[in-house]
Amino acid sequence: RASATALQTAAGEPEAEVLVLTSDTVASFGVRSFLAQYARPDDHEYYASNPPEMPYMDSDSDDDAAPAAPTTPVMKADQVEKLQAVRQGSPWQLSTLEGVWFLAESESKVRLQFSTMEEVHFFGEGERQRFRRHLANALKAGEKRGVAQGWAVLPSDKTTLNDVRKVVKKQHEQGRPVAALRNE
Repeated sequence: RASATALQTAAGEPEAEVLVLTSDTVASFGVRSFLAQYARPDDHEYYASNPPEMPYMDSDSDDDAAPAAPTTPVMKADQVEKLQAVRQGSPWQLSTLEGVWFLAESESKVRLQFSTMEEVHFFGEGERQRFRRHLANALKAGEKRGVAQGWAVLPSDKTTLNDVRKVVKKQHEQGRPVAALRNE
């Protein structure tokens, strides 16, 4: 399951971007590339018409079976074009995510530490909080599958991974360990 969020474009950026979060990756794509794959050419006509009613999936009889739900056509791999990444290094594997900062600033933004620091700007706090919840779920699912390390929430005014590591190390030396320090 994936989550897609439109991001604010920084000044001077050539194209708006869409941040896509899956259970294994985070990726940044150009909005044109994204819409070329996921928007129907006849969207305006399709949604203006009366789409067929979905059957109610229940029966009040013990003998009757629930009607079969209509199936949606599946796209074949040869029908899908590769989405154009906007940021260098995108897509990023969640297993390589080292830190996340939900900054307490007037703008709704998040910093993601992979091999490089990526800062994304959301249109509003609602989108940022939705991304936060989806990211927490993806990381927890990764832990259950054994492909991600444990994570802990650590309130901090530090804005770099090295500074956070120093704080965590100091807490550990004082007998207050934090479980989510990656030793790299």
